[in-house]
Amino acid sequence: MRRLSPLVLVLAWAAMAVAPASADPGGTALQRWRFNGDRLATAARLGRTVYVAGDFNAVAPAANDLGSVGIFGTGATPVRATPLAGEGTAIAEDGAGGFFVGRTVATNVLSMMLSHVLADGSIATNFQPSFDGPVTALTRVGTVLYAGGAFTTVNGQARGRGAAFDTATGALLPWNPQAGNGSIDAIAAAGPGRVYIGGTFVTVAGASAIGLVRLSATSGAIDAFVNVSLPGGSVVTALLTAGNVMYVAGTFGSIQGLPRQRLAAIDLTTSMVTPFDASFAGPGVRLMSLAVSGPHLYVGGAFSVVSGQLRDGIAQLDAVTGAVTPWRVRTDRVESILAVGSTLYLAGGFTHVDGEARVEVAALDVTGGAATLLPWNPGLLGRSLHLAASTTGAIAVTGTPLTYGAQARGGIAAVDLVSGDLLPFAPVVDTAYVQAIDVTASAVYLGGPFTAVNGAPRNGLAAVDAQGRLLPWNPSDTLIDVETIRADGATVFVGGSFVRLGGQLRGNLAAVDNVSGAARPWRADANGPVTVLQVAGATLYAGGVFTTIGGQARSGVAALDTGTAALRPFTANVSGGDVHDLHVSNGLLYLAGAFTAVNGQARRYVAAVDGTSGAPTSFAPAVDGDVDRVAARDGAVYLAGRFTLVNSAPRNGLAAVGAGSGLVTQPFTPAFARVKAWVGLVPGADLLVAVSVEPANGPHLFADTAMAGVSGPPSAPRAVVRGATLAIDWQPALVGGPPASYVLEASVTPGGAPFASIPVGSAAFTVGGVPPGTYYLGVRALNAAGSSVASPRVGVTVGVPGCGEPPAPPLLSTVPVAGVASLRWTPSTGQTTSYTMVVGRSAGASDIGVVPLGATSAFTSPAPPGVYFARLVGSGACGISAPSPDVPIVVDVAPLPASPLVDAQVSGRTVSIAWSAVPGALGYRFEAGSGPLLRNLASATTASTTLVAGGVPPGTYYVRVVALGATGESLRPDEVVVIVR
Repeated sequence: MRRLSPLVLVLAWAAMAVAPASADPGGTALQRWRFNGDRLATAARLGRTVYVAGDFNAVAPAANDLGSVGIFGTGATPVRATPLAGEGTAIAEDGAGGFFVGRTVATNVLSMMLSHVLADGSIATNFQPSFDGPVTALTRVGTVLYAGGAFTTVNGQARGRGAAFDTATGALLPWNPQAGNGSIDAIAAAGPGRVYIGGTFVTVAGASAIGLVRLSATSGAIDAFVNVSLPGGSVVTALLTAGNVMYVAGTFGSIQGLPRQRLAAIDLTTSMVTPFDASFAGPGVRLMSLAVSGPHLYVGGAFSVVSGQLRDGIAQLDAVTGAVTPWRVRTDRVESILAVGSTLYLAGGFTHVDGEARVEVAALDVTGGAATLLPWNPGLLGRSLHLAASTTGAIAVTGTPLTYGAQARGGIAAVDLVSGDLLPFAPVVDTAYVQAIDVTASAVYLGGPFTAVNGAPRNGLAAVDAQGRLLPWNPSDTLIDVETIRADGATVFVGGSFVRLGGQLRGNLAAVDNVSGAARPWRADANGPVTVLQVAGATLYAGGVFTTIGGQARSGVAALDTGTAALRPFTANVSGGDVHDLHVSNGLLYLAGAFTAVNGQARRYVAAVDGTSGAPTSFAPAVDGDVDRVAARDGAVYLAGRFTLVNSAPRNGLAAVGAGSGLVTQPFTPAFARVKAWVGLVPGADLLVAVSVEPANGPHLFADTAMAGVSGPPSAPRAVVRGATLAIDWQPALVGGPPASYVLEASVTPGGAPFASIPVGSAAFTVGGVPPGTYYLGVRALNAAGSSVASPRVGVTVGVPGCGEPPAPPLLSTVPVAGVASLRWTPSTGQTTSYTMVVGRSAGASDIGVVPLGATSAFTSPAPPGVYFARLVGSGACGISAPSPDVPIVVDVAPLPASPLVDAQVSGRTVSIAWSAVPGALGYRFEAGSGPLLRNLASATTASTTLVAGGVPPGTYYVRVVALGATGESLRPDEVVVIVR
């Protein structure tokens, strides 16, 4: 590669004029992550880590949203942007490097749109027909595009579930199938003048035609071959023509009177069913896609048995006989299959293929009929996916709004608020559903409808460590429906809907030992579900759908002694609805839910009561709908729910009111789509985390814009190549003082001095005319207090055809093996051809070495006893990933100590810091800085667990405590903000 002079590079990267970044008023979510699945359930924060639990199996950065279409090259990152919103429902290539896409667009009235995406990613303005119903099938034959669906009019003209267009002009053609009901869900063409349609219809032009019929390619009139005698109720889901054979998939059990279970082949010359025969079975069985490569037919869908043999969502059959081959790929539901030569592309509801992480899309080399998983790995979130390939080799995916760069997670995920990293914390829950969590310095407690965690039996309750490793804690004999967990010292309180826990009778509320998991004698039976728990000192507050607890009348909320379970005299009976959430602050207990009164006093949806007596205070904001979550911080009370007005001020489900009477609505006005419900509201001194029930919304993170001090580090930049133009953006830090501007640094070696330091006023930068080469990019945030820690660097390659972005960081984890340093990792999303490991004796160090690893996904080497810190970068033709987060490799020594939990109290100019004692710690290092991760103000070692400093000058301080052990120090220490006024 030709090395250019620094002067040429600086001129090529000349900074563009950018408006200065404006201050965030606090109502804008700075960074979010996308989740898939059905719902999120709860969230918790421990220091710099946010844990999110729910029903999902993958997570992706929201910055990687693609809309309804993603177009990928060999680099497995988007190579063209398409401004298509809504949900993609069908796709077909246009013969000129572009695609036709059917999608939904949500406006005041839901309408279906058909768009033409040109080869350069732009949208053809002459091709946007309007439909009165869904488009579910597209097929191009020469210069004609056939569309099928559930519509009856196109551009105001009558069309019976099908239409055809001139691909050059976009003109609507006369073709009209006149399907009288149902929908056309599959279209195939074979031979001159013939088009086959399949779907849920039962008549065409008034004639009986159950699920399948052949039509004229020009008029849509019924051709000589009317139907194939499918039984009543049959549905055709997929059609594929290959040579002189058409394969038909659906819900039928016979065709032309011959037994065929869901799949058949028809000779297109004789119109007769061939001897091809294969049957499919399994829960919810459905065939969804067909593809032919060489002598084989590939079938994708939801099934587990094919002709008596186990197969998982995809099967390879002999294309002539239908016999199942020995070929087997282990995965889940496959919704779309695309054969391009000997490469088979898959899309569907899977997160792994043959044990390797591939989120919803993957590619297999099927040369010779074998299956080799290819490194192509976009990692997508989306549903109802459809694939197509252009004549130029680009692969397009459409479906529900897509997000790329996804990593597999099963029911729980963890995000570092300082670095913005999705952490390698990834316990495997068999149902991929976690309903309740709580976090301490030594354990993450999980509750939900699962029966196994990390392959070991756990019946509804489990505990893992910060690396996701299963702990011995196991309260067995749990009748599953744990809705809330609260850890308090040596006790873990559990609420939900159950009658036994740990072999003991317990009515919806129990206490277990935090080490052994044994049920404590503590007992306070509730006669209805306990859905929320809060601890304040020696008092446990319980909320839910009960009217008695501990044998006494309590409606919806109660207070109990944490040691004895004795019911306290606290009485705050709610009426008119349930309690959904509780929050303790300054001696008050805040209640949220669907109730209308507390102790007979009118309080709609939210209230505050005295924490000792339960008497309602004057806090009574006027809210016009249910409040799901409540949290208080710094004189503000945050509300999340299904409301539109708070004290007559418009608020779309999230608001803040003054803590006194609650009648003052604060100027906290987040703008986002209305959500069905909120499941988490976690306040902190620097950040408010609000989590909606809908996975696509993910956690909304609201930074406190009143924070002072240096900003936290921005995320690693995302660099997208479009020819010689480089578009770069990044996410602002979630913690620290608000950034005022940034400096983008570019170098030609991974750790080299920058050849350019470009001032940028916002979190994005675009430059054209970039010379071919590989550039290493990092970002620093600036404000009046100084410069942040630098972001991780990413290497981007310009000048390689088909490249969009560099690969994403791999997911690295350790494997404990005696006498051996052992690592494994999930392949990077994006095209990665090799990995490099950087190893040091402390986090971020490289003093042990830089080790090239090739294309493997594991590393094992004999190693002397000790603790080593490793991180990994992925490399490919399109660039080099940012490094993965450091992981410790512990070889034959005691593990690293846990990070202490830190608490700070300010009284005037005196600051008192206390932290939890960590087992095995030999001492602690206290650090203080003017911004996140900085220790430029103080660094001192002590054996104590407290520190008191007087005469502290006014300011904002970021403090953390590191535990020092015999084998090293704690990783990723907690960090708290101290404000002295």
